Amino acid sequence: MRKFKCKVEKTYEYEIEIDETVWTEDAISNWSSVFYDADDLEDVARILAEMKTRYDSGEDIEGFGIPMIDSEEPYTFGNKKINHDINIHIIDEDDVYVDCEEI
Repeated sequence: MRKFKCKVEKTYEYEIEIDETVWTEDAISNWSSVFYDADDLEDVARILAEMKTRYDSGEDIEGFGIPMIDSEEPYTFGNKKINHDINIHIIDEDDVYVDCEEI
């Protein structure tokens, strides 16, 4: 039997909108004390972008809830609340590169 080691790289590109009237400096500080280390909206966007790569549209993202996707409420199961103060515009999630070598 032949065996291959494959390295897969996928590029994600998002534009993230965050309502700064909801995500104030105090709100970010309180949120950061429970979830992830963040000092400002850019840190929150960076964390959200990383988390979005691990979750599908319509899934609850820890610390963020279910964000809007491309300005629309994503399909969800049950009575889940959508977080309208975060909107993720998906620019690209399809760029994939695979490098394989036989071992």
